[in-house]
Amino acid sequence: MMMTSLASRCVAGLALALAVVAPASAARVLRPAAPGGAVRALVMGINHYPNLRPEQQLKGARPDADAIATSLRTAGVPEGNVVELVDEAVTRARVIKEMDDLVAKSKKGDLVIVSFSGHGQKVRSYQRWQNRDLFVQSEIVLSGFSASDENKRHEVVVDAEMRAWYFRLDAKGVDIMAVMDSCFGGGMRNVVLGAPGVTTRELRLSVDDTRSADRFHDSFKPIAMTTEEAGADPNRITHLTFFSGADARTPVPELAGLDPNDPRQVHGALSYFLSRFIAGELSPDAAAGGKTGAVTRAELFKWLSPEVHQASKQVQVIDYGPRPTDDQTPEQMAAAERQSVFIIGDAGQPHEEPVPVPTADAGDAVRVAIINGPREAFDSIKKGKAALLRSDPGDAEVIWDVAGRRALDQIDSIMDENVDAAVVGRIVDRTYAVREIRKLSVTRILEVRIGDDGRRYSPGDTPRLIANGVGGRWLTVFNIAADGTVQCVVSSSCDNPKMSQNQWTRRPEVEKPFGTDYAVVIATSGPAQDLYQWLRAHNQKPDAFEAVAVLRTALMADPQSRIGTAGLFTVAKPQ
Repeated sequence: MMMTSLASRCVAGLALALAVVAPASAARVLRPAAPGGAVRALVMGINHYPNLRPEQQLKGARPDADAIATSLRTAGVPEGNVVELVDEAVTRARVIKEMDDLVAKSKKGDLVIVSFSGHGQKVRSYQRWQNRDLFVQSEIVLSGFSASDENKRHEVVVDAEMRAWYFRLDAKGVDIMAVMDSCFGGGMRNVVLGAPGVTTRELRLSVDDTRSADRFHDSFKPIAMTTEEAGADPNRITHLTFFSGADARTPVPELAGLDPNDPRQVHGALSYFLSRFIAGELSPDAAAGGKTGAVTRAELFKWLSPEVHQASKQVQVIDYGPRPTDDQTPEQMAAAERQSVFIIGDAGQPHEEPVPVPTADAGDAVRVAIINGPREAFDSIKKGKAALLRSDPGDAEVIWDVAGRRALDQIDSIMDENVDAAVVGRIVDRTYAVREIRKLSVTRILEVRIGDDGRRYSPGDTPRLIANGVGGRWLTVFNIAADGTVQCVVSSSCDNPKMSQNQWTRRPEVEKPFGTDYAVVIATSGPAQDLYQWLRAHNQKPDAFEAVAVLRTALMADPQSRIGTAGLFTVAKPQ
């Protein structure tokens, strides 16, 4: 029966940061929340690390930086106020110079954006801060880093240094937006590093590298700073807003397929969606040219979080700050979340135009690779309804492990087991459907999740499926099983006319087939009878491909409808 897949991914940042922006229209102008202030930005992205191994090179970090810098300029930030550093230009000496310049030039009411896209890591505490009960510290890894060379081992910027710069800007009344699209060595959950098609922005050193790094570790010389600056709590730096690519337990993957205009381009999901938000291309007001007026911390996080979570197949969980502190009252906490991060254009009346629904067709071929078997195995696949294209494992959406009789996805999660040529076509249909449904949801996002993200479920378990923001709406919920089977879960249009609560939950039982499934939740402004009738007619049939067109029709008929997905990974036996 029910669903099957979900993964989960990377480390919470302290408060380093990155703000990404795709091209914006000339009418959209990004400016500080305070009147009369200027916007200044330091934008960094590193794909190429000359002293690291080939598998540790990145593909999406420089494109992140290019998108941010271009979009900031297009949104009216003067050319001279945007400093973009990429690859070998991102050195420790240059970063220190640019951060010191930002502190020196910025004045009260300005907005400073600091962005970094590249590798991050966690290390044992440096001697300078060991008396502050710090046992582990986070640092961003710069282009010249090498664990085996004492000087190059120090091509990093440490969390305490970033806090010192933020503290100095805050003291001047300067607003700071920091977005870190990098890992800091967080725990991996159901992710295989080095698997075909996935790279994470977490630097893991070999045993020999670690020994070399430890030998040079305590010779590191940080920037000059006071004890107060070094120990500054980011949650108490009132002018600082920061977003990190992951929470304390999950990693930051590099993902292809985010940009419908260039699906093979790799990006960080946080960077991509934030940039598109600022550009006005992806937001609840996208049809009207994008969100305008003041944008608050809570508003940004509320929109970004489900977008990133869904795009990464429930692997990546972003975090943001400041977080509440023990001595804050509820009113103070609420006021902090309502604080504006920036303003786009002029505040205006809300727009009522329908949100456009992206289109897709069978010509959008699913990329399929063969491993552990002859190339000729591709020709034996019994094709379904979606087009498929032979691909290399590093670029594939479906990887058929012929000898292992498994189908894998881009992050090496098992999509289905006991797979032969007769089943692959159905898995391709399922992959097509999930991809296109995600496209449909981008401008209609509904927050949907599994209660215990990242856990593997087995028969007898009852995972909790949760949909938020559904009060006053009608729900239709179905599952796309690992083998492309459509399974009707529930429709409130027949058993519950209207959701009375803002949160809906359901505990389905885990049954065969095992692997990666996706629950799809649609919230509509009225009963979705046509959709529900189609689901009843196609229940337990391998018709995932057709579900896309049916969903598109339902969404176009109801401009207020919203859609979200959640993945679940199931196995035959507990692990």
